Amino acid sequence: ADIDIYTAVMNGLIDQQTQLISSIGEEMNEIASDLNATMPNRLSSESNEKGTAKVMTLAEMANDLLIQMEDISGVSDRYSSMRGNVAYELRNANILPTSHHYDLAITAFVNAATVARDTNYSSPATNNAPYVAQRWLQRMET
Repeated sequence: ADIDIYTAVMNGLIDQQTQLISSIGEEMNEIASDLNATMPNRLSSESNEKGTAKVMTLAEMANDLLIQMEDISGVSDRYSSMRGNVAYELRNANILPTSHHYDLAITAFVNAATVARDTNYSSPATNNAPYVAQRWLQRMET
């Protein structure tokens, strides 16, 4: 695998999040205008919950890719809790994550936390999203 492929996939995950967040924003505007109606649009609320869960899933995918990049490149060897995840023969230093990859993972979790707050959606994953973003930020700084 080539680092450009990882970069493209992670960029694509953020693009998907952005599209979903835009759709959720439109739905939220519709819900706000429906509050004056006699029958609020329950379907919009349900679709926002599904959209928010999908934004979180995309963040988790970015997280998994970054962990994989660290494992393959050997970066994770510096962290004793992660040592030994990938056999030495499978190592490829060319897959070393850059600050851009860490930024993408952080952005993905910030997006998930923000949209969950805006839609009043709560799950263990979305509640944990700010902490995961903070962990990647700290990791990037070391």
